[in-house]
Amino acid sequence: MWQSLLYVVIGSSIGGASRYLIARMLPYTTFPFSTLAVNTIGCLLIGLFWGFTQRLGWKSELWLLLVTGFCGSFTTFSTFILDNVKLLQDGHILQVIAYLFISLLLGFIALYTRQALTR
Repeated sequence: MWQSLLYVVIGSSIGGASRYLIARMLPYTTFPFSTLAVNTIGCLLIGLFWGFTQRLGWKSELWLLLVTGFCGSFTTFSTFILDNVKLLQDGHILQVIAYLFISLLLGFIALYTRQALTR
């Protein structure tokens, strides 16, 4: 358990630092280019990691380091997209639509609720 946690911590540290560096290179203007960049890169990476895991049979430690740790702290959007792709591949189209809608709706509600509570 502690060894698994260590893989996640190492990956998270690298992912968070990478996100910060990209945000510094692509500062927020009138459009969040840095967030768009990390979310898109995160989706590409999690897709590659998932594909390599299936094709090459990567060990769970590598999954914890790269997907849970790195991609998890780099962006949660990539995991969100992976969940939807898996549901879609399994033929759960209604669940994909519900998950997309509910996730976006709850995200907006949570943000606005937090804003209202902290005023």
